[in-house]
Amino acid sequence: MREIGSDGAVVGVYGHAGAPRLALTGVSALSHRGRRAAMIAGRADRIQRVLFRLEEGTRPPDDLDGASRLAIATAASRRSAEGRSTEPVVAQTLNGLIGVATSGRLVNAPSLERDLLADGAVLHRSSDAELLLHLIARSGQRTLINRVVDALSQARGGFAVLLASEGTLVAVRDPLGIRPLVIGRRGPAALVATESRAIARMGGVEVREVEPGEMVILDRDGLTSLYPFPRQEPRPCLREAVAIASHDSLNQGTSGFEVRRAIGERLAAASPAGADLVTALAQWSAPAAVGFAQRSGLPYLPQLLDLGRELGDGDRRETTVTIVDPMVRGQRVVLVHDSVGPEVPWAPILRALRGAGAREVHVRVAAPPTRFPCIYGVALMPPLSPGGGDRPADELASAVDADSVGWLELGPLREAVQSPADNACDGCYSGRYPLVHEDLEQPQLPLFEG
Repeated sequence: MREIGSDGAVVGVYGHAGAPRLALTGVSALSHRGRRAAMIAGRADRIQRVLFRLEEGTRPPDDLDGASRLAIATAASRRSAEGRSTEPVVAQTLNGLIGVATSGRLVNAPSLERDLLADGAVLHRSSDAELLLHLIARSGQRTLINRVVDALSQARGGFAVLLASEGTLVAVRDPLGIRPLVIGRRGPAALVATESRAIARMGGVEVREVEPGEMVILDRDGLTSLYPFPRQEPRPCLREAVAIASHDSLNQGTSGFEVRRAIGERLAAASPAGADLVTALAQWSAPAAVGFAQRSGLPYLPQLLDLGRELGDGDRRETTVTIVDPMVRGQRVVLVHDSVGPEVPWAPILRALRGAGAREVHVRVAAPPTRFPCIYGVALMPPLSPGGGDRPADELASAVDADSVGWLELGPLREAVQSPADNACDGCYSGRYPLVHEDLEQPQLPLFEG
């Protein structure tokens, strides 16, 4: 399973006797967003932090207290944007021990760090969670909730924040709703997660999304909802619907599978291919391939490719590819995916298809090429090659040894997702960002080189 990037995921559990084990189950369901995990578990006497990797199974580390009734966990990718840590942090404050976990990115982190350092703060890591903890600790407000509001009022970016104190779980979504966050229930226990997939895996039922700019407080009094920030027009991430969220999660209340199937239909209309069958490059691009096949009137062949482990070292690393269905022999194949970047092992895939007897291979991509970085924490790969996002399709076809390459442009993509032009962040495709990163305001300090 792939790791999307350092946007990662957050999971929170409140009011369940086995909260750490339940939170681990939830964060394991989101390992497509990152396999490095960390957890904070609240106990009667203290809050502890445990780091681990999401590998096989869902057994929590031995030193987690199974009787804890509160836990938050994060999943993060190996590719951490700009080296920023996504691990949760714990610190002692005037309001007691609190832990903070975040996903996404604060775009004004550089100025927050400078101000804190100038004020005498000691920062141990490059971390949005640590910045927020310092802002909370230094707030002049008295109550914990007011301190959290004060801290987040100084933050700008696309983020989801979970805060755990002794007996309280706080969940906050950024005012633009760039990063997702949902609430669920499992009996009397409350669940919070980046995707509804995690809620379902924890045995819960999704109740609703956390609204943009909403603060949800879970404690012994139940659920309290606050809207402490100025209201803004929501700008949810367009790429979430296209490629990041699992297709068995809901996206803004709509089935992720149905959204991507609709994208595949638009792709077939915009970039048809004379072919005999359609297949998906990987499991996560299957819904778009199904839509492409339905619109084209072609048979869909599932599970044609088996992408194995990477072999070799450095630049010589290559993914093993096995063709698991002999029906490809003599056929013209449409291969559907959701990106055209170098994270895809195009060379061995195309070579394996042709070696299995495919007469033609046509690559179709369910989104425009990624031309710009995500400044809200998702560590995206650059285009297929330098300038690849602006190269003609025929040149890209030659680069990947395909008979043709086609993709869905931004306008039809928005129509498929049913997102109006002013109601989604599409910065990675268009370069238009709802909030600009401070580094982008300084040309001499680009976010990414090259």
